[in-house]
Amino acid sequence: MNSDLINTSTKRNVNGIFIFYVIVILLLSILPINSAHSFINNTYIIRIRLDYLGHISLFLPFLFLGNRALSIKLYPIILFGVFLALFTEGLQFFLPYRAFNINDLIANVLGLLLGFLLLISSLSSGLATILWLDKENTSVITKEKERRPRND
Repeated sequence: MNSDLINTSTKRNVNGIFIFYVIVILLLSILPINSAHSFINNTYIIRIRLDYLGHISLFLPFLFLGNRALSIKLYPIILFGVFLALFTEGLQFFLPYRAFNINDLIANVLGLLLGFLLLISSLSSGLATILWLDKENTSVITKEKERRPRND
């Protein structure tokens, strides 16, 4: 019984973190915090603009948090992430103090892709069960693997 309360409390906390995370992404995309002459646009790390690394790192944990918070198949979470990436950049097209940048969109989707690869590798290695996910909610990926008949 006590573990059910802990799991419910943890689930609520993760849901709250995911909602907060999505709101932060939306706010970062609409607030006038970045201009063409800002530090982040003129700093490069290994020939990659710091702004693009920021976009990648912003979307990198999306699938981890979404997978844990929503407890649904991974495909809708991926679609929601791509939609959010498109929406945030598309919205900037209509804001006079922001600018649509295809490279930002590519960096957003690249962050999702890298997050997906990290999620898959952590689930297949069992690392996610140890560090992040509980055994009941390891992901649809591992549950689908268990259901599929092997052709060996």
